[in-house]
Amino acid sequence: MPTSVDVAVLHCSPTGTVAITAEVIAESTGKAGAEVRLRKAAGHAPQTVIGSHPARAASTRATAARVQAERVVKSARAAKTGLTAEN
Repeated sequence: MPTSVDVAVLHCSPTGTVAITAEVIAESTGKAGAEVRLRKAAGHAPQTVIGSHPARAASTRATAARVQAERVVKSARAAKTGLTAEN
């Protein structure tokens, strides 16, 4: 009997370099049959550091927008199903 495998690929990639590796890992793992979630963790660099590096600033804005969009989707799903947003 086949075993189900769930994999979470978490990364923090302020400039996108590590994100490429994480995407390759997630894609390869998915092709092997696993249920994969690819998630980017928010960085914790000081705002002065983020603002001084254009790629890092753009990545930080994109991450914040994605997190907000995921919250909206979870909230809508919770309202539709009657579950809490955490489920």
